[in-house]
Amino acid sequence: KLLIRQNRTDDAEAYLRQIVASAPGNIDAKLLLVDYLVNQRGNAQAEVALREFIEDSPAELTYRFSLAALYLRDKELEKAIATYREIIDMDSDGPKNLVARAALAQVFLLQGEKAAARALIAEVLSADKTSVEALFLRARDRLQEGDNQGAITDLRTLLREQPELADGRALLAEAHLRNGEPLLAIEALRIILEIGPNNLPIRVELARQLARNGESDTALAMLREALARVPDDQAALRVQAEVYADQSDWPALIDAATAIIEQTPEKALGHHIRGRSEEHT
Repeated sequence: KLLIRQNRTDDAEAYLRQIVASAPGNIDAKLLLVDYLVNQRGNAQAEVALREFIEDSPAELTYRFSLAALYLRDKELEKAIATYREIIDMDSDGPKNLVARAALAQVFLLQGEKAAARALIAEVLSADKTSVEALFLRARDRLQEGDNQGAITDLRTLLREQPELADGRALLAEAHLRNGEPLLAIEALRIILEIGPNNLPIRVELARQLARNGESDTALAMLREALARVPDDQAALRVQAEVYADQSDWPALIDAATAIIEQTPEKALGHHIRGRSEEHT
């Protein structure tokens, strides 16, 4: 990290490769090199490295999972599908088979192939009723189909297995909102923030829901804290403007609109908000 901060990227790569060469069985070191290549050299070089690791250790499926994830980042879905199928075939009776099936179901959902995805999710949950990956996918699918209560049931099961999964609690909050249960949504968001106090998007969303529930002062305090950390956060500035508008606090709304104009690309929105507020002053 120090070498990268000093823009000595070649030295950083050489150092990482030295670590990998000195400990060829260290999977974490190899994945660290892959992450470095993704961030500093691009996905193509990362793919070359992963294929070398797969060739050297064909039975180690971790590298194949990383390769599939790399293809997903590049939106090469067919290659990701082929890689997950390899893992399924290679670990036909093992736990990674189920993980790969759930991951493959996620790719099918990205492609809009819901029937194929649902079949895979059902297979995984038939073998493991508490599969976090499969429960999350089924909950998201149910939510999209309007089955709010079914999504909530899946997410509560999931969170009993993995209570600190922020994405699961965020989806639970959304499901409660759609189900007309704002207080339960607020509770879910609060828990995420307790687990990860630096989660800025969740802090802003919690502030939004608190304001809608009549707790505007608390919401504004949270937004001020968020903006103290990231003054140009677009979501926080927008929610702050929404709260001031609901309070009919026109001078504060003008200031919020000015901040949107000066600090974000949403200049048209900022001018619109300022124009509305100036009509009342």
